[in-house]
Amino acid sequence: MLNVAHFIGRITKDPVLRNPSEGQDAPYCFFQLAVENEKGETDFPELVCYNRIAKNLCEYAHKGDLIAVSGYYRSRFYKRKKYHDFVVYKIVFLENKLKGDGKIDIPQ
Repeated sequence: MLNVAHFIGRITKDPVLRNPSEGQDAPYCFFQLAVENEKGETDFPELVCYNRIAKNLCEYAHKGDLIAVSGYYRSRFYKRKKYHDFVVYKIVFLENKLKGDGKIDIPQ
């Protein structure tokens, strides 16, 4: 079986980098995308990214930016509660809002 998810959508609010707390070892960022489903309705999947991807997202992406993400679904337990999220392992910025020559190298 394959556990892969792809979304293209707009960021709903400016991403914020969160520093690790006790028991975590990497900076992370939770964010939402506004994506259109097959019925023409808007869905808002919750996504999370870690390490360098989280840092790059928070530095270069803003509310309303159009991005494409690839990731996988994960369910986990934390303090007796079950959580579901999509872990992002690749981000592609689909709009170039940079000034000047518009060239930027964003490592994944």
